[in-house]
Amino acid sequence: MSKHTPGPWQLNHLDKTQVCDSDSKSRGCSPIAFVAPIGPLDERRANARLIAAAPDLLDALLNMRGLFDTPIYRRKLADDELYIESIKQLRAAIAAATTKD
Repeated sequence: MSKHTPGPWQLNHLDKTQVCDSDSKSRGCSPIAFVAPIGPLDERRANARLIAAAPDLLDALLNMRGLFDTPIYRRKLADDELYIESIKQLRAAIAAATTKD
């Protein structure tokens, strides 16, 4: 798995369009990501919130994979189209976040 800056991440308290690492409270904002100053401010802040949530979202996906992507569920729900599509999406999202270039 690719390494990333450990979460949780947070928004810069000044403009809320900059994402900082979890230790930044003690030493100021150590930027991880900036949202480009293009488009409405509300949209840029929403994008920054989504980026800041990334480590927590990845952890949740990994936990869900451990619970639902198991032989018991695969046998029980083998014919359930929603389950099959959801597991495909789960795997693809984890791969997108963890596969090295």
